[in-house]
Amino acid sequence: MFPIKKHFIHKPITLLLTVVFIVATTVVLGIKIKNRITVYVSAGKEDNKTNKSVKDDPKHTIIDDNKNEDLEKDDSIGKEVFKTFAQDGKGVQTPNVTTAQITSNYWTSIYENNEILLTKEEIDKINSYIIDNVDTVYDLSRYPESIKASDLLEMINEYKFPSKTMYNYNGTPLTKDFYNKIDENINKSSIKEDNKIRWAITVKKSSIRSFPTDLSVYSSSSNQKLDRFQETGINPCQPVIILHENANKDWYFVQSYNYRGWIHSSALAISEDKERFLNYVNSNDFIIVTAANLKVKSNNHEFEFMMGSKIPLAEKNNNSPDYLLKLPIRNAEGKLEFIEEKIGKSMNVHLGYLPYTTYNIITQAFKFQGFPYDWGDKYSGRDCSSFTSSIYRSFGIYLPRNTDQQEISSDNIIKFTAGQSFDQRIETIDRLNPGALFFMPGHTMMYLGKSGDKHYMIHAFLGYGIKNNNTINFQPVYQVAVTTVDLLNSKGIPYLNEFTSVIEFQ
Repeated sequence: MFPIKKHFIHKPITLLLTVVFIVATTVVLGIKIKNRITVYVSAGKEDNKTNKSVKDDPKHTIIDDNKNEDLEKDDSIGKEVFKTFAQDGKGVQTPNVTTAQITSNYWTSIYENNEILLTKEEIDKINSYIIDNVDTVYDLSRYPESIKASDLLEMINEYKFPSKTMYNYNGTPLTKDFYNKIDENINKSSIKEDNKIRWAITVKKSSIRSFPTDLSVYSSSSNQKLDRFQETGINPCQPVIILHENANKDWYFVQSYNYRGWIHSSALAISEDKERFLNYVNSNDFIIVTAANLKVKSNNHEFEFMMGSKIPLAEKNNNSPDYLLKLPIRNAEGKLEFIEEKIGKSMNVHLGYLPYTTYNIITQAFKFQGFPYDWGDKYSGRDCSSFTSSIYRSFGIYLPRNTDQQEISSDNIIKFTAGQSFDQRIETIDRLNPGALFFMPGHTMMYLGKSGDKHYMIHAFLGYGIKNNNTINFQPVYQVAVTTVDLLNSKGIPYLNEFTSVIEFQ
């Protein structure tokens, strides 16, 4: 029997949700390369200043090719332009944080040591530890070639319909009929006693959803910030295992290396065999995206990559000013094909993984400074755990997707206890290095270091508390920002006092 790894179906959420959402603005750079490819970079430092223009992030639209319009009607939130403003030194300035402290230069000047902290072999051991000890992370090359009906049903049934009243984008309560249509579309009746898997590659940025529907579902009729059916985003060029297909044949139930759920079939290209699949995803010649987001347009194809995306190369030519990418596309039959395109070597990408140094850790984190909070990476922002996983993926460390699983990703862990005083917790933090990850229930934060008598961190979060006599007023943030570790949360408690553990990869 195939040992199912359990998925814990929840993502990080840090503070009260019934607050006013702060809309950020977008700065995206557009650069043409040899009149063939247009590349849009956000939150990256572009060295080549020629042909640079400012361009708004394209309007985000939800794919809507489902035959059941009741399940797939585009919602107003999805049709909004999801604008981002991520720039080193910009964004919200929280209490006890200076203007200088929201720049990467401030912190890299304090921690000038640029020695390599982990070798490739040491990073490989970390990834092996994660696969062996975290239930939601898989080595897809070892995935069984068929799944028993009982196992597959257990995977699909991990996602439960909400027991409380939920609402659509109009604030209308969802009915039992709505859930019945989704359940019918899941197509459980087609599951056989033995179900062969298929291997596929993602051909565009997409979402992994709880159920085969694009309709956003909210826990409040007035709060439309967090789509409860959104699980996570997934980059192009990513390997997935196809486990099941819905009744309308336009959604697949898939397993990625660190998540399981439903994805549009149009986002995948199916490989003819496992060998071709593995040859592509295990290529030794690849680049890593070091910008927060990178968009590549070529002819009729558009690829949007997030930081840490791995893009295989068609060939390695050290003498060329460009990298020749090997990009996956989906043909008319849904099968995997490849195209080759060039991208300039100065375009916020790196040949192979970035060296794991303190300088690079801090620099990568600040490329998200001011980035909007985005539950499940539905648009182009980050939530707290995708912020940290994007940074570490740049170095080849593949963290689990969600906070509770990231917390158990290392045996180099220090646990805080309920009885520890504030000063005892500070003594623990005094021994940490930049890049350490703090955890509290439902939230993760990255340590930056100490300046004066204060310790600082950077994280994607919703907001903080401000004391006003005997009351706590909530100050919304909804973005990636630098804060002190003793910033008050929405309950008026210092974040530090809520920490459960800290891990380091050193």
